[in-house]
Amino acid sequence: MPRSVRLRSDVIGRVQTLVHHNFFCQNDLADELGFAQSTISNFINGIPVDRRIFQAICEKLGIEDWRAFAEMPQQRGSGGESETREMGGQRQPQEQQVLSQRSVQPIVVPAPLPPSATELLPLETPEGSVPLNSNFYIERLPQETYCKTEIAKPHALIRLKAPRQMGKTSLMLRLLRQAESQGDRTVYLSLEQVMEQAWSDADLFLHWFCASVALKTQHKFQHEEYASLTTMVGSTLGTQEYFESYLLPDLVAPLTIGLDSIDRLFDYPHLYNNFFSLLRSLHEAGKHTEVLSKLRLIISHAAEVYVPLEIDRSPFNVGISIELGEFTSDRVTLLAAKHQLNWTQIDIDNLMSVIGGHPFLVRLAMFEIASNNIDLSTLLTTATSREGIFYRHHLARLETNLHTQPDLLAAMASVIRTPEGAMLSPSLKGKLEGLGLVKYQGEVVVPRCELYRQYFRALSS
Repeated sequence: MPRSVRLRSDVIGRVQTLVHHNFFCQNDLADELGFAQSTISNFINGIPVDRRIFQAICEKLGIEDWRAFAEMPQQRGSGGESETREMGGQRQPQEQQVLSQRSVQPIVVPAPLPPSATELLPLETPEGSVPLNSNFYIERLPQETYCKTEIAKPHALIRLKAPRQMGKTSLMLRLLRQAESQGDRTVYLSLEQVMEQAWSDADLFLHWFCASVALKTQHKFQHEEYASLTTMVGSTLGTQEYFESYLLPDLVAPLTIGLDSIDRLFDYPHLYNNFFSLLRSLHEAGKHTEVLSKLRLIISHAAEVYVPLEIDRSPFNVGISIELGEFTSDRVTLLAAKHQLNWTQIDIDNLMSVIGGHPFLVRLAMFEIASNNIDLSTLLTTATSREGIFYRHHLARLETNLHTQPDLLAAMASVIRTPEGAMLSPSLKGKLEGLGLVKYQGEVVVPRCELYRQYFRALSS
């Protein structure tokens, strides 16, 4: 029998409900069993784990016949190395000790699971970021695990790139929670929150940034000292000096800042040079300054950087870069299980043939179907109509964005008319990519999914 097994895709939702039913989060279950949290995450998400680990977790959850829940992954050769690759990493030393020394005591399930898991896991309206305690969040593996390791390092800088509604904010908030769990103070700032006046002046923008961080960390912002520093050496260096001499020493603990939608600055050349230079300088100074080494940065942007930046003053060529793609078929299957949808692979393929693996659109479709508002067949046949769910919740906003920017509307029409892909200027490509409308194929761009191709073809005809 293979040494690594995984949960069958059709029971993943049931097992996640069982974990929830017994008042476990993944960390609790990991602590209870003495396993790494990443191992529990792999188990719950249908990623292969060692067979004995699989059995131990099933026992703890009160699953008597673990074989009924198991699927044997196809062997890729023999030997421990290939099995380690299947399991997504090395077995933790403490797990080996647990497997060889302890007897797992199963918990007592308080009552049989009800027929409908929605009584325990209420459906959540898919809007904005996915709540931290949501049962419908789909982990981005292995990127998420990598980021959680990186955020513990001094002067870390993590860049998250993905179009709008593809999961950047949801991942950023989870990384901030990870930072908080390791003892950091954390701040989340979206550039959608910037006060109107700050967009007009670089000094005001840096003042807004510094004052906002001070406010969210409950640091008493010392206006006179800040003004003195910025008058003496300029706003960029003055802001850095304020962080080093006043804000960070006052906090004692490390500080992790999440800066969301940072590409909003791309349209403001009088702002982005100074601000991006500040972020790069803070990161570089952290390599040799103890106080600034306690500052970690997470920044998100929706598109390729299409504005001119000096290479040594840019935060986009340092740290680590994580690009969030669409959900794979396996991830879509997992989300269907979470919504208690008894779908076949054909159903999954039919949905993805229209919307691809777009995280928001996939979740929207499953929410509407699980809520009994529509069936899959009707959803697909009305996908591009104004009576369909995608128009109300998604396409109408995109259409408005294009109509308010005639150059983008013309560029999208060019993409639709060119089956082999359109050549566009860097700024037009970047803006369309940021909206999520297109994806790159080499040097050209094509519609991200069939939904966009059909809807905007009708719109431009």
